Amino acid sequence: MPFNIPQQTDGVSMDHPHFSGNTKPGETSLGGLRWKSTSNSRRSSNVKQREPATSFRRDGGPSTDRHCNQHVQHRFASIANIMTLPAYSATGTAENCGLLPSFAESIMRRFIASSFALVTLLACMPTLHATTSPRTLRDQLVAITQTWVDAIPTGRKDIWARTLADDAVLVDEFGGIQHKREAVASLSPFPAEISGSIELRHPQVHSFGDTAILEVEQYEREAFFGQHFVVRYQTLITFVKQDSQWLIAGYEDVTIPTSPPRLQVAGLQTQDYVGSYRFAPDHAWTFSVRNHLLGYVTGPGRPFKAVAPVAHDVFMGTDDERNLLIFRRNAAGHVTELIERRKFNDLHLRRDAG
Repeated sequence: MPFNIPQQTDGVSMDHPHFSGNTKPGETSLGGLRWKSTSNSRRSSNVKQREPATSFRRDGGPSTDRHCNQHVQHRFASIANIMTLPAYSATGTAENCGLLPSFAESIMRRFIASSFALVTLLACMPTLHATTSPRTLRDQLVAITQTWVDAIPTGRKDIWARTLADDAVLVDEFGGIQHKREAVASLSPFPAEISGSIELRHPQVHSFGDTAILEVEQYEREAFFGQHFVVRYQTLITFVKQDSQWLIAGYEDVTIPTSPPRLQVAGLQTQDYVGSYRFAPDHAWTFSVRNHLLGYVTGPGRPFKAVAPVAHDVFMGTDDERNLLIFRRNAAGHVTELIERRKFNDLHLRRDAG
């Protein structure tokens, strides 16, 4: 969640909603929805060496009239094959069932003409799918979002009230969910010792009629009692158009993994951790030291994964998940177990003897 700043343990009260690591009742968080929509237009054909199906311009019109006409002629030919007019003898089959030949032919011709008109319409209609929105819409939604996030440090409830749809759903990176009423009510200005700003980067907009999706990175800079932080969020915001006004109906963000500052741990003996650690009979991680860095491989021929020290016996992975790796020792001080703490769960690996 933007402006996720550590709690203060003493001095100025740090119960401001935007500085809590977990969303609690009365705290403000941000959230939303992710959608992807792709559509492929396929049209069947019995004609050999037929040219590709009609493609459509952004304005919805066919790319070439020739392609559209060719497609319609193919459809018309198929209809004509199954709707062959009956032949009539002097006495006439149709006449025997109470219909005159000319009347039956008239009905048949009208049916074929109507079918041809319908096929023409369907063949020339564009396929409905999400399209990248024009620059003007993108700029408009980015401006709305920028004003919205700028209102967080100043506690501008009026901006949030008019920007959020009445049934808006906000989901933060910790899974906390808020709706409009509690989100607006919990806003308040930041304390003087704290400040922050959010820059919107790489915006992309896709529109679906009166619904639009903005995918954007929030590049957040925070100042907290003289210390400075940078946090990046990948964000998805859903807008709906109501009474000619774009409103935020859904919001969701996730923290983009970045490399934390490297810690120097005095007296660290990396050789203590060298060996194989097993979580199943045929599955083990093998730790070694390469170029003065401790790391491991998950199997023969697999890439070496370096780990970063946090404290004695505690390391952090350097991949996107940044899981904690905790080595456990027995009473004699020998490392006997490894725990990988992943997504609030522990994977236990026993060290091989020897």
